[in-house]
Amino acid sequence: YAQLRNPKPVDVKTAQKWCGKGRAVLEYVLWDPSLIEGSDTPPAAIGSYCIILTEKKVKVVKLDCGYDYAAAVNKLREGISHIKRESQFEAARNELYDKLLSPVLSKVGGGISELVIVPDGCLSFLPFDVLRKSAKAKCLGDQYAVSLSPSVSVSVLTGGKGRGERSVLAFGGAWYDATMSADEHRRTYSLADASRGVNRGAVATDFQLEAQNDAQRAYMKQHIRENGPGDYFKEKGLVWQDLPGTATELAALGSGIFTASAFTERMQEEASEAEVKKLSTAGELKRYSVLHFALHGYFDSSFADMSSVLFSEVSGRLAGRSSDDGYLTIPEAAVLSLDADMVCLSACETGLGEVRAGDGMVGLSRAFMVAGAEHVGVSLWCVDDEATAEFMTRMYRKVEQEGMDYAAAYRAVKAEFRASEDWDHPYYWAAFVLYE
Repeated sequence: YAQLRNPKPVDVKTAQKWCGKGRAVLEYVLWDPSLIEGSDTPPAAIGSYCIILTEKKVKVVKLDCGYDYAAAVNKLREGISHIKRESQFEAARNELYDKLLSPVLSKVGGGISELVIVPDGCLSFLPFDVLRKSAKAKCLGDQYAVSLSPSVSVSVLTGGKGRGERSVLAFGGAWYDATMSADEHRRTYSLADASRGVNRGAVATDFQLEAQNDAQRAYMKQHIRENGPGDYFKEKGLVWQDLPGTATELAALGSGIFTASAFTERMQEEASEAEVKKLSTAGELKRYSVLHFALHGYFDSSFADMSSVLFSEVSGRLAGRSSDDGYLTIPEAAVLSLDADMVCLSACETGLGEVRAGDGMVGLSRAFMVAGAEHVGVSLWCVDDEATAEFMTRMYRKVEQEGMDYAAAYRAVKAEFRASEDWDHPYYWAAFVLYE
């Protein structure tokens, strides 16, 4: 966890070696007015920049520090997530392309097929590959294989381990609904015609622990230290639904993508936080090159460290079997012992996190990378359950059966979604991002 909070910075030569021939890193630094409040530093001395890093060069491009990036990002996300016509958020994606990419891409140089973007501030919530110059132009995702990084130092630390034969451990079909019995949970996941399309996000009925000021935040931190995160989540009054589509998702992976000998699943009551921690402690998690979590995800706006992947203990039906609360938080994920090529968080809002000055984005993606994952797949908003299952199945098929790397597979599946009648809207594909 100390590595998560304070990564050791790499030098430029090491970072350039990590880039290789076809990769460019775009690291954004947005001007923050609060950094100069009360100081003698004139605003003109501070700006917004993009640092371009390739195998051959490092270049700094100055950006417009007077533009309201946060407002534009929010407008774009709102337009996408409400599944409005694309014309209603076209202006926002065009403006953001003009401000963030037009000044930069012309200086990246030729021979680059992959962009690794290190976002800053509100850009951590931006689906970069949906951006385009105009309604008639190609999206960034059509031009490059786009992935993200929480920081170059973390990416270098976790990259290039050269893992061998692929083996998969998948968690899904977890018990969530506290009103259901164990038998009702089992029936939910066994019905062939079970309801689909459930959002993999939270429904909150009580936000009494929502921090409004520094004093409340201090109280809440002390509350968590004294009572544990389980009590904190209970008081927030979060309500969860079972996700029938996750059972279908795991069935597709286990029967149509990976061989039976390479695929292990943990379903229903076995999809527990206690099981993950037990396997980690025993060194068993390190045996798997792919860890797939088809579960609910939760982003905590008050305390990013409480953002979590959710397991069956949440239902209250594992009392006596597990002492865990079912919320695998960022600090808990960061100290797992992994050696994975890919950790896929097939859940909602797992890509979000709290931005800390000088420390990149602290989120679940970064936590799993520090724990030992080279790639982490996450999402930026609550995505339809059925669309998620379809996206993940296609992505793994391209990696396992067509030999693509993960960045190329993400790009290819997004292109297929854009060309389809059922999944063409950005809501269904732009949320899925890859960290490496």
